[in-house]
Amino acid sequence: MFSFFKFDQVITYLKLHFNYIGGASLIVFVIVIFAFKKCNAAEIKPIMNEDVCLNLSKNYSDFILDSLVIENYFLLSNSDDSIRSQVREFYHARAHQFAWFNPCGLATAASTFNELMKNYQSESGTNRIKHTVLDSLLTNALNDENKFLKNWNQVSWLEYLLTESFFQYAPKMYSGSTENLRDLSWFIPRRKKNYSALLDSLISSTNQNQFIEPLNPYYIKLKKKLVEFKRIDKEGTYPLSVFDSLNLRVGDTDRGISILKKQLFILDDWKETDESAIYTSALRDAVMYFQMRMGLVQTGIIDKKTITELNTPVKDRIKQILLNLERLRWVPSTMPQNFFLVNIPEYKLHVIENGKPLFDMNVIVGKTMHKTVIFEEKISSVVLNPYWNIPKSIVENEIRKHMNRDRNYLSRNNMEIVTNGNEIVYRQKPGDKNALGKIKFLFPNHYNIYLHDAPAKSLFKVNERAFSHGCIRVAEARKLVLYILNKQETWSVEKLDAILATNKEKHIAISPAMPVFIAYFTSWVDHKGALHFRNDIYGLDKRLELEIFGE
Repeated sequence: MFSFFKFDQVITYLKLHFNYIGGASLIVFVIVIFAFKKCNAAEIKPIMNEDVCLNLSKNYSDFILDSLVIENYFLLSNSDDSIRSQVREFYHARAHQFAWFNPCGLATAASTFNELMKNYQSESGTNRIKHTVLDSLLTNALNDENKFLKNWNQVSWLEYLLTESFFQYAPKMYSGSTENLRDLSWFIPRRKKNYSALLDSLISSTNQNQFIEPLNPYYIKLKKKLVEFKRIDKEGTYPLSVFDSLNLRVGDTDRGISILKKQLFILDDWKETDESAIYTSALRDAVMYFQMRMGLVQTGIIDKKTITELNTPVKDRIKQILLNLERLRWVPSTMPQNFFLVNIPEYKLHVIENGKPLFDMNVIVGKTMHKTVIFEEKISSVVLNPYWNIPKSIVENEIRKHMNRDRNYLSRNNMEIVTNGNEIVYRQKPGDKNALGKIKFLFPNHYNIYLHDAPAKSLFKVNERAFSHGCIRVAEARKLVLYILNKQETWSVEKLDAILATNKEKHIAISPAMPVFIAYFTSWVDHKGALHFRNDIYGLDKRLELEIFGE
């Protein structure tokens, strides 16, 4: 046992690293010391494990970390049973060959992993990844590798700590730190990742710069923007605008315009070197681009909402990016090639085909009191000329009140009462007044949420569109249904319109079903590289902030 250590070295090591051991009891220390005494072995190099049952396709290292040594290292660490199990399985699968060292010395993967941990600490805004002993050993190994390699005590200890740390922190880095996403109203399941395979990929990569982290491309793009905003914050050069008047237009002069140009230049929305106090047409274009990124109406006019977004502190933007990076850790690293994405705070539906945006459209989402649920499913059917089976809550809270005031309310609104077995159902018949419009897109779920048309289109022109009871109204239902149906068979506008003109309900099965993600992002980078921010309409950023930062 502990064949890499001499007894006096163990005593010294325990003294030096008492703070790391922390929670280990005095009894554990006595057991460990007794084990070393009993062993009474001279310092030796690792010996080859004779497990001939393992058939490795690649011999990673000539050095062996004995399984008994690993078990005794567990006594010196605070790792839980899950981590210990993963460490055991990892080394068993590679016949206990060293992962982080090879005959040439410390593998480059060790430095790569160290940088990944530092990056995560920066990206997550947390100091939870801080490992004093690991940092100290790794620093020693990098500063004087020849000297470090002569001390097998340190070599084996660093080998173990790197592996333990990987299994401890990789789930946080690549799946997020939140244990129960349902508490944060997020019902898109996280995909399980094979961290042993990921570690094998890291240590066997011949080009560490090309090591592929299991993170989706949306995360990678937003992470780069975080670096930019942290640089802006560090430089401390971002000014706040103070205007003498509002609703400034081209040709106007104001002392705040010079500051505005500095703001937009730092944010990369303004490319000119002009720092005058004159509102030019080029500045108007830059303001419109900024308004687009903030989800504001693109007027090019400096109004209160535009100033509020301009003067949002850089630190607040950094925090907003960090929160959405955390959400992006929950998203699968590999997305389907074709899918629909509804981003609730953006009030948009995006159609993604072959991994690229094809088109998008405005949507109306649930009110604050009737939040649209965050989940994923597949559109399995569409309904033309749908009946609207009115939810009981709407019947109780709205329909019956109208009926009490107007006995003709149901007939005037093309509604009827029917029985479905022993159940009484209020429903609205197909037609131009139907609340679902002429088209409904179904994806089975427990939340009774679906996409649908709307008879009135005026609300789609409003900038902030949280008006529904939870379902999602789409502005261009006919365009969307033709896109879906043309993937099943050849559909023409004429054929579709002929069916819609009948007001007769028709169900159409969709095969293969189309994935749809209902998500919640208040910050993201679009396919053109523009960084967007949106308001936290459901207060979910605040809840996640408490979870991550405890604020």
